[in-house]
Amino acid sequence: GDYRSEVSGKVGSLGYYLSGGGLISDGLLPHNSFHGGDMYTKVELAATDRANLTFTFSYNSGSRGIVEVPAIDKSYDMDFTYLFSTMSLNCLLTDDLSLDLSLRAAKREDKFFINQQSTGLTLSEPNNRDTVFGGGGRLIWTEKINQLLLGVDFDLGELKSDTISNGRQDLDEWAIFANDTLTLGNFSLIPGLRYDYTSTNGDFLSPSLGATFTLGENTILRAYVARGFTIPPLSFTSGEGPNFTGNPNLKMETVWSYSAGFETAALRYFWLKTMFFRHDMDDVLSTELLPDGLFTYVNKGKQRRQGVEAEIRTMPVYNTSLMAGYAYVDAKDRITGEEINGVATYTIDVGVQYDDKKSFQGTLKGHYIRWHVNPPETGSFNAMVWDLNLAKKVYTGIDRTVALFFTAHNIFNSAQYAITPFRNPGRWFEGGVRFDF
Repeated sequence: GDYRSEVSGKVGSLGYYLSGGGLISDGLLPHNSFHGGDMYTKVELAATDRANLTFTFSYNSGSRGIVEVPAIDKSYDMDFTYLFSTMSLNCLLTDDLSLDLSLRAAKREDKFFINQQSTGLTLSEPNNRDTVFGGGGRLIWTEKINQLLLGVDFDLGELKSDTISNGRQDLDEWAIFANDTLTLGNFSLIPGLRYDYTSTNGDFLSPSLGATFTLGENTILRAYVARGFTIPPLSFTSGEGPNFTGNPNLKMETVWSYSAGFETAALRYFWLKTMFFRHDMDDVLSTELLPDGLFTYVNKGKQRRQGVEAEIRTMPVYNTSLMAGYAYVDAKDRITGEEINGVATYTIDVGVQYDDKKSFQGTLKGHYIRWHVNPPETGSFNAMVWDLNLAKKVYTGIDRTVALFFTAHNIFNSAQYAITPFRNPGRWFEGGVRFDF
């Protein structure tokens, strides 16, 4: 069962939005149940003609079965609680200058259960409690051909866990950044620079440069280059467990990213978008088995992931349009030339959509992923997964509508997964009704 509702409105200068729901399922696969609820609220106050205050709060809680692995006679479950809240002030200082200030706080608690599948006996119950408090500010100056943004961000994080050294580790981060958008006719140039500091892995400087060029009325060219990084999670550097040990000497994983492409609707009956990309990664985070039988994470090797993405969509004819997408990734070790295991080599999406713009919508979509896995028998990916979505308005009044919806997932019961324990669900259906009033 999937039950959801939302309400929104405005009282004077105060706007509000509230949503909530619950999901209850025995699971579409063995040991894959889910029971949980969530709520979200947003309140916005127009304090003056030039200033808005916004507050948000969200809450999620539930329990789920993660997976069972008969080969090792174990199953995994978890209970979770997640709180997230923000407060922001957006104000227009002058006609050309605006200021955005924000604060955020998040708390997540996960309790895992590692069970012996044959007996149901709980072998261990590790707990994680992650708390983060942060904020930021942005100053935006806009004039005819230029928009300059200056900003700062910070996050103060604390992780308490039964599977981390000393039971607690901290991760503090702060950053300053600037980017500019310079527009000269049909050409735009977007330079940027960001400096990050972390309490666990030092600092990092990230330059970026983007450009766009509008060719005619319906075509745009894009290019982008940037440097980035990934911080090793605290569980990688300070984790402790029966089969794992952390590596406090881990460095950041870094990347140079390049992309270029175009988007056009100049073709008479088609919309087309294509993007070529390349990511050169250094100090890649990888697992390694130690002589004592434990595994850990290390910075190992250099990788390159490059390829192309393309999307095409026809203009509607008799309310019907066709769509297709393709992505190809060539992922190799830059030193050995070997292909990277566990990467989707290519992905294909095809579909047909009908929309009469009045009361009926329908979409049939197919999705296929070709994984590079070694050995290949760990997964199954020889068929496309097809989904059908239908929606029909059965009543429309002055202030209310009633609509029915129906979805058939994996119509042909196809198998498409990279690793055996994490199989995709077979054929299943869902349906329901929506009321708007």
